[in-house]
Amino acid sequence: MASRRDLAQGQGWNGAAPLQNYWPMAQEHAEAAAVSGYVVLRQAEAGHWVVVGDVDRRPGLTARDSRMRAVRDAVGREPVEGEVYAALPRSEWRVARQI
Repeated sequence: MASRRDLAQGQGWNGAAPLQNYWPMAQEHAEAAAVSGYVVLRQAEAGHWVVVGDVDRRPGLTARDSRMRAVRDAVGREPVEGEVYAALPRSEWRVARQI
């Protein structure tokens, strides 16, 4: 069985080739997941949203706190009362644009 050191050096389980050899996008997928983030939208009027920004997720925060932090980072200030924002995971944003 492969040790963690073997896996870190690119050797797969039981001598198998690493996943990247079978699925070349595995490394890109792992890197994209490591740099997850949010696309922040502001409601301009009922049913209409404007993209405000795209921000990286801050590690160590809960999902709710991370989304609130993303809004603050994208806007550059605390939201004003009455403003409505949404923070969508980048992965969901990419999928939604493909439909």
